[in-house]
Amino acid sequence: MLELRMRKLLIILAAIGGLFFNEVSALADFNANFDKGYDAYLNTDYETAIQHLKPLAERGGMKAQLWLGKVYQSESIFQDSNEAEYWIRKAADQDYPRAVFVLAGVYEEKDPGKLHCDKALQLYHKAAEDLGYSRAQYYLGYLYHTGTGCELKNSKKARHWYHKAAQQGHHGAMLKLAGMLENQNNKKALFWYKQAIELDRHDEQTLKIKIEELESQITFLDIKFGNYYALIIGINDYQNLQTLDTALNDAKVISSVLQAKYGFETQLLLNSTRSQIYRALNEYRVQLKDTDNFLIYYAGHGVFDNVIKTGYWQPVDADENFNTYWIPNTDIHNFLKGFLAKNVLLIADSCYSG
Repeated sequence: MLELRMRKLLIILAAIGGLFFNEVSALADFNANFDKGYDAYLNTDYETAIQHLKPLAERGGMKAQLWLGKVYQSESIFQDSNEAEYWIRKAADQDYPRAVFVLAGVYEEKDPGKLHCDKALQLYHKAAEDLGYSRAQYYLGYLYHTGTGCELKNSKKARHWYHKAAQQGHHGAMLKLAGMLENQNNKKALFWYKQAIELDRHDEQTLKIKIEELESQITFLDIKFGNYYALIIGINDYQNLQTLDTALNDAKVISSVLQAKYGFETQLLLNSTRSQIYRALNEYRVQLKDTDNFLIYYAGHGVFDNVIKTGYWQPVDADENFNTYWIPNTDIHNFLKGFLAKNVLLIADSCYSG
């Protein structure tokens, strides 16, 4: 009885082994034929490619279906756009990422109406998002980066897709992403340029120059320059003195330029009194730190006392004959000495200002 059971077991194992051997043999035969067809395609021997690929494609081999479709896309006597789309779609229907990507390109190359664009983008997003295909991610980044084809320009989306592809080791995406990040985030740009060199040293010399430039910029930007402040004073409409024509406008223009082009935080005092100017100067004595930078600009009347040899600024409430509301240069000098700022610059556009 035991001997009979052993014989049955051996028969079953032999059958399983035979099935396994047949599957392995069939797979090896499939791969050998695919390799022959693919090599023939690469060598533009399209007739031989069809002979090897078509039987495999008809049996459902998605790689064979894709490359058979590529044969029919070729500029040869075998070119047939309908057959090409048919076989590429067969492979795409099996969620073969490369086939989905190629099929999207088929739609993009058609008359670029809304219907074809919608289908192309749907397939590109499927390959990029659902299937994680790095070439599709890179190409979506390119479409959004350049605004060509079926997509509108969108830098944020371009960076998103380049980043997705770069994370999967796509060399071109690394370079594109690094280029977009320059002058926005030089440290990240530097990281991706270095990653690109590690992956492919073909452009090593060019990229090394770029890396050296970024490293020098980063070193410069890492220097702590502190904050930049400016007190801008302009007086035209004097209460007791002759009015001026341009001081107010000059002050406004200088304030605007310092803010827009140089990043200053400005305080604009227009037609200000003596007490308002003193108050502003005292506030800066408290506010400024030893890493900050401070600029004072004054445009208005000035006067010089020949007896005591002292110059004065004349605020909006200054009297012509009495110095009650004048601001002596000695006070301005003392304020300058009292500021903690690392750099202090005074510009006075008035008579007897210094």
